[in-house]
This record gives sequence, structure tokens and C-alpha cells, in this order.
Amino acid sequence: MRIAGIDIGTNTILMTIADYDGNDLTIIRDEHSLARLGQDLNKTGIISEQAISRAVKILENYKAICENLKVEYINAAGTSALRDANNSSEVLKVLSTSLNNNIKVLSGSEEAKISFLGTIEDDHESMVVDIGGGSTEIIHGKETTIYNHISIQMGAVRLAEKYLLPHPPEPNNIQSAIKSVRHHLDSVKFGCNDCILYAVAGTPTTLAAISLGLKDYEREKVHLYKLNLHKINQLVDLLFKTKLEDIIENFGVNPMRADVISAGSLILKLVIEKLGKDSVIVSANGLRFGLIKSVLKNFS
Repeated sequence: MRIAGIDIGTNTILMTIADYDGNDLTIIRDEHSLARLGQDLNKTGIISEQAISRAVKILENYKAICENLKVEYINAAGTSALRDANNSSEVLKVLSTSLNNNIKVLSGSEEAKISFLGTIEDDHESMVVDIGGGSTEIIHGKETTIYNHISIQMGAVRLAEKYLLPHPPEPNNIQSAIKSVRHHLDSVKFGCNDCILYAVAGTPTTLAAISLGLKDYEREKVHLYKLNLHKINQLVDLLFKTKLEDIIENFGVNPMRADVISAGSLILKLVIEKLGKDSVIVSANGLRFGLIKSVLKNFS
């Protein structure tokens, strides 16, 4: 069975296509595109026409890829931007038409469960940090059971637009951002000393790529790469001091991610500190992979 999982986020639209032979999943295509659906959403309360246009082009391309590869089932879901926007219903109709497939807007708890399912690698008790554009999910569980979950309304795009743009930010704005993230993290009342800690989404994969010296993204090198807190601290300091054009040129960061990567990196650093950990395992899977696994669960 050939399945596509499509994650329509605040900053990115991601698609994984995988084959299931009855035992194993094999990834045959992995697409990463930046639509920035959540651009200025905090200020306006709506998803802009420009952002909708970017998303439509991406989804039309994904539809063509699915048709060419004879995908049998598409499971597409929207997250924070489509949850929060006042024009979400109208945007959802346009995007669903572009994909020629239903798109479900996930609640925070649904997003957490599916992201956890798509990220964990084994049956060990684990924690997953999923840093999106509009929100950050922290999930604690084991296999298909979620013990604790919290959705913090502070993601890379939201934090950057509120405190850290234009880039590089002023030191007092960085301190305001740190204070805000720590305030949000005060609501995290759970932890797990013996858990495996995973970080998923564009922030940790980009940091892993920078740490590895990769100008072009290589999934097989980034996936399951271990980032220690000391290295993350170094990267946060470096990114805050580096001009946007140099982040793009020197580190190979996509221009539509370059202005929010320092914000996402700061969130990751502060979450790891809050959880009392000294390292994190980077996952290149996450929600879109969980969407594929969810289909298999429903068919089984």
C-alpha cells in the first residue's frame, strides 16, 4: 500500500510518501516546502492571500507527485495556523481543492499524539519536542499511549515576529524572548529522567545539518543525530550574531526559514533546560510520518 502523509504547518508544508508491505514502511519520497501560512497571523488574525497562494502552489505540486507515484491514500492535516486563523474555514476549502483531498485540522492533543507516533523509534518511554511555527508540543508517552502533553502557544514564527525581527535582534529583545518562553514553560509540570528525548521539525533538523556542516539537507545523516545542549548553546549564540544573508549563504538555510531559525533554536534550548536534559535525538519524521502510521492503524 502506498500512502502519503501531508503536514500543513505554520511555516512549512511537508509530505512523506511511503510503501507498506505488511511489515515495514519504506520511504520513497520526502518533500519539504515553505509556505509561511502563519506570516503576520499574530497581527492580522488571518492567513494572507499571499500565504494562501504559496500554499496552493505547493499542494498542487504535491497532488501531481502523488498522481505520478500512484499514491493510494493521502492523509493531510493542518495544525496551528489553521487552528488559529479567523479565516480558517475559507482557507481550508481552497487548500483542499488544490490537493483534491480532504484536509483535517488537528486539535493540539491530536497533533501531539500523531507527532509522537511518527517520531518514536521503539517501545522505550520517550518525550518528544515538536517545535512548530505557531506552537510547541511537548509529549511524554510510550508506544501508542500518551501520559502527558502540553501545547505551548509559542513557535518559531510567532516568537520571531513578536520579539526577534528584524534580524539580528537587539540584546534586550533576546532577553524579552527568553523571558516569554520561560513563562510559557512554567506550565510544564511533568518530566521523565529515564526517557529518550526526541526533537522533531525544521528547527532541530536544521541545527543538526549546521552542526554536521551540510550545505544541502541529507536525511540519512540528520535523522537520529544527537545534539548536545552545549552545541545548541553555541549555535544559538552564533545564529543571533549572524546576518540573515550569511545564515543563508554559509549554512545553506532556506531564505524562508533563515529569519526564524534563531527563534526556534532558542525555544529548543530552553525546553531542554526545562526538562533537565543535556542532549536530544533529532528526528526527521514527526507528524507526517505519524499520519501515515495512523492510516495503517485504521486499516488494520
